[in-house]
Amino acid sequence: MDDRVKGSQVFEGAVRRALREDRFQVHAQRIVRLQQRPGTTTPDCFELLVRLDDSVNGALLPEDFFAIAERRSLLPRIDEWVLGAALAWLAARQEAEPNQPLPLLFVNLSVQTLRSDRAYNVIANRLRHSPIPPDALVFELSEPMIQSHTNRVSEFMDLLRMLGGRFCLEHLGRGFTSFDLLKQLPFDYVKLDRSLTSALLTDPVDGAIAAGITRVAHVLGAEVIAQGVSDAEILPSLAALGVDLVQGFAIDPPGPLADLLSVRSNADAMASRSTS
Repeated sequence: MDDRVKGSQVFEGAVRRALREDRFQVHAQRIVRLQQRPGTTTPDCFELLVRLDDSVNGALLPEDFFAIAERRSLLPRIDEWVLGAALAWLAARQEAEPNQPLPLLFVNLSVQTLRSDRAYNVIANRLRHSPIPPDALVFELSEPMIQSHTNRVSEFMDLLRMLGGRFCLEHLGRGFTSFDLLKQLPFDYVKLDRSLTSALLTDPVDGAIAAGITRVAHVLGAEVIAQGVSDAEILPSLAALGVDLVQGFAIDPPGPLADLLSVRSNADAMASRSTS
């Protein structure tokens, strides 16, 4: 048996154990508002990122296990797990801070999930029976992922929108159908691909593409997020383009979602003691 086959078996076993033993972890990366447009509000925003703490192989990143999960059609089950974790965290946040607005959580969905009637039913049932308003969730779809599945994606989006869900199109600008997708599908947010963000100061063509996407998105009522911001020096240029929000290691590195609640709770406890 060659090393590639062994590696596939190792990672498949890790994914199946994680689903069985509840060993996935959710990290969150903050999305920060760069500038306010009229009629927009500013709740806390976070993109959820999945990690795997395998009982045999230790900590694994998505690049370690996503490919085999896709080949074994396990991505819908991972997406369902992340959604469940997101709803549970929002419920805990709501209980801890009942008078504060809920954050927006951006939850990635795979193309396998979008094509699965079973996955849709699972997601829809969880949204219907959760005390959390569905508009606290933004379902994130990748432009390259949906290019060949536009009709199915449109149906999926329509069904979840009826329940109150919102949508974000990410990696915008990586392919050649960006403007067509913006016209065809009703997104609330769009994310400029990190290749555009990183080249903004050095490549005038990428800058023009980013500016065009931003203008069209605004005309269609969507807000624009620049993802992959690795250098704060680019922020004035993004603001000049009209970008609304930013995300990346220069803004806030990812960390465990559970820590956000504990940090906020500790801060509240300290504030309460200081005023007593």
